[in-house]
Amino acid sequence: MVALCFRLFVCLVVFGAQDSRIRGVEFEDNRTFSDFTLAREVVLSTGELFSEEQADADARAVEAFYKNNGFDKTKVTTEFNWLWPKKLVFHVREGKGPTVKRMRFKGEPGFSDSRLKGIIGTELNRLYEIQKVSEDSNHLVSFYKHQGYPWAAIAPEYDSTKRRLTFTIIKGKRLKIEEIRFVGVPGTDTGMLKRLIPLKRNKPVTVLALQETLMATARYFRDKGYYYVDVSLEQSVKGRDVSLSIKVTPGKKAVISSISFTGVDPSRIYPGFLLRTTRLKPGEFYSVSRVDRAGKLLYATYLFNRVRVDFDTIPQDSLDLVFSLDPAKARIVSFGFGLQTAGKDELDGKSELWSIIPDRLSLSLGWEHLNLFKRGVGFSTEMIYNPTFRGDYETELNIRNRYPNFLPWGLALTISPYWKHGFYKIDSEKNYHILGAEAGLDRYFSDRLRTGLSIQIRKILVGASEEQTNFLRASMVYDSRDDFFSPTSGVYFFPYADWAGTPLGGSNNFVRMAADFRNYLALPLDIVLVWRAHGGFLIPHSGERYEDISFFEKFTIGGAGSLRAIDNKVLGPDIDTITVIDTTIDTIDHVELVTDTTLDTTRTFNHYGSLLFLYSFEIRTPYISDLLGFVLFFDIGLCERSLDNIGDNWTWGPGVGVRVKTPIGPVRLDISKDARTPFDTSHWLYGARIDIGFLQAF
Repeated sequence: MVALCFRLFVCLVVFGAQDSRIRGVEFEDNRTFSDFTLAREVVLSTGELFSEEQADADARAVEAFYKNNGFDKTKVTTEFNWLWPKKLVFHVREGKGPTVKRMRFKGEPGFSDSRLKGIIGTELNRLYEIQKVSEDSNHLVSFYKHQGYPWAAIAPEYDSTKRRLTFTIIKGKRLKIEEIRFVGVPGTDTGMLKRLIPLKRNKPVTVLALQETLMATARYFRDKGYYYVDVSLEQSVKGRDVSLSIKVTPGKKAVISSISFTGVDPSRIYPGFLLRTTRLKPGEFYSVSRVDRAGKLLYATYLFNRVRVDFDTIPQDSLDLVFSLDPAKARIVSFGFGLQTAGKDELDGKSELWSIIPDRLSLSLGWEHLNLFKRGVGFSTEMIYNPTFRGDYETELNIRNRYPNFLPWGLALTISPYWKHGFYKIDSEKNYHILGAEAGLDRYFSDRLRTGLSIQIRKILVGASEEQTNFLRASMVYDSRDDFFSPTSGVYFFPYADWAGTPLGGSNNFVRMAADFRNYLALPLDIVLVWRAHGGFLIPHSGERYEDISFFEKFTIGGAGSLRAIDNKVLGPDIDTITVIDTTIDTIDHVELVTDTTLDTTRTFNHYGSLLFLYSFEIRTPYISDLLGFVLFFDIGLCERSLDNIGDNWTWGPGVGVRVKTPIGPVRLDISKDARTPFDTSHWLYGARIDIGFLQAF
């Protein structure tokens, strides 16, 4: 029995040895190239009979492949298990491969190195691969052809001793426009089209400019109602001169036969309100600009998360417009909680170390409805309460009611009453009440641009004094930022002009103009460069003096979101309060003489000016682990009485900051130093100032 089993085992071994078909091919220790790439260099594969000679030849082929890619010391050995699992294994010892330490473009690049490096796939401090460099050369040739250099040639060269990759570029002559002709276009439109298209006579020919020319031509005719316009382009090349022939077939004018809305229940939003918001009417000729604006105006109501425009183009002389809407939440409840720190004039003699310790709460509660009466009427109310641990508090109530399409031409009416009150337990003379209201008309020209005209009435009671300001305001807001909390690109621009007093009444007569401009630029490595310019001036009229204008109408500077190197309201003209305590008047020969007068003069630390300028510059890093970001910034500003009084009331200061990302916006911590004052070695921060706040500084 034992002998029989032994014979059976020997037979199985012999039979298995005779069946030398490969059950699999593997590569081991190949870090640079994948198994799939190396498998294309060998002959033996799964299912074929194993041959030791062919396996050795395949190993040499893999070595040759590595050598062609700069690996001079690569060794490859093979292993085949005859019994089980009958896999052919190539053991690869790659050795040290070539890397690219330096890269340069010579000859006639014509473009910056950074732009050319963005086109190719080879990177510094990475492996030098011949195949990838060859592909890079083709990409560069294609790039130059798209830029109008059809005869461009690229010659790559790798210096293994210096590990330097050089692309020699011969771009040749560039094509230029000799003539532009429009076929099928009336003479009155030809001149307008030549001004609209990016291609001009004697300008270079690029693929992008050709595409933009076709799109601009088609858009021009679609704006005139020709939705089915067909635009084609032919070019004739003679040497380096190009003659363009743009053929236009307008077709029939398309009429908007119907306008409908999907995705929203008519019982929730009145269709008539949506139609008035689009500013389109059935029966009018199609215009691509007006339809684009209609979609943006619907989105600007904040009632929808997404707005999409679809067309039904049958028959070809009319259009059925369908706006697909994704409704957003119409009712919003908000609650806010935060901590604030005291200003320098509120420390009550304590060390400045206490200025970074929170001494007050900041509480807010708000409610907003975006679609009252099913017609997009907005109503919001917000209550803010800021108590301190000393018993002081500030509170305010803001109400806003907006009626869209209140008047023709897309004009909306907004009414906003508000009330503010400040109570100071120790210094009761600082207690104040502000009661005001604003009513105005505004119009959205697009989702980015809004203009407005409003009238405001503000009554102010401070201590025993009472005053009132009535003014008319014209304003504009342009906002193209890509994100509210942490924008990386776009522009924000908010200018306004106020006329207060005569003939509107009130106790203050002045003209006030101000503007806030912010620019956000995306840089490489996800770094964002941001700068802001904010300024304004106030001029009294109707015989009023600067000193007669209420403090509440003037400008202040300093603190968080402003000039961060100084505290709020510590920079600007000094204010002297002169109080007559006692006066005795004698009459001698019918002439009144002042014989005794006592004056009490108090110099305050609240600086209010009629001229303001602030410039801020920031470099913001991306958030590390989507949590922590850093900021370098620089602020400079002044607050003065007028241009004639500019003196020492300006300062500047650099600083650094940290941003912590949260679901409701970034929390910031900034530290900055007034550069015009020396370092204070007795201060724990050497005279620097810390700000803790919510959201970006601007």
